[in-house]
Amino acid sequence: MSLFEAMPLAFRDALVIIGALCVVAGMVVRQLTPAGRGLGMSLIVVGCMMVIAGPLGRTFGFW
Repeated sequence: MSLFEAMPLAFRDALVIIGALCVVAGMVVRQLTPAGRGLGMSLIVVGCMMVIAGPLGRTFGFW
């Protein structure tokens, strides 16, 4: 049994959860101020990439 199998919350699940939180935070930051539009967009992009990376890592056997 590997370390990842022993954990109750898998690494891919953490990626999806943190990615979703980044997307939500990015949408909030974009709406707050015009100066935060770049930060908001970058949070949305990073969050989407994390949400995609979780299932892809499982599919290709990374975790």
